[in-house]
Amino acid sequence: MLDEECNVLRSDHCGNCDEFKAKLKGLEVVLRNAFNSEEKGVIEKKIRDLETENKAHKLKAEVFYRRKRATRIYCQSSSIREAIAMDYQKNLSMPNITSNETYYKR
Repeated sequence: MLDEECNVLRSDHCGNCDEFKAKLKGLEVVLRNAFNSEEKGVIEKKIRDLETENKAHKLKAEVFYRRKRATRIYCQSSSIREAIAMDYQKNLSMPNITSNETYYKR
């Protein structure tokens, strides 16, 4: 058996968000080590672009969860509509990993 926990995930991190954090940390290190202002300007622009992409990604996720919540509430209040949700997460015993991409590719 693995030494890692095989419990229910309490929070699931998005692979895109994990990638964003890693790229941002890398660019911040490069920015600290940059010597000339032209190089710093290019790196700062990359950081701003990356932050813009991440904000757009989070807004899309927020819209998705808002729609999901509204659909759930609508289906609970209506006897005409039904919704089915399935959780395949517990089919296999896996270590507790917070990154969904890593978790589901194993």
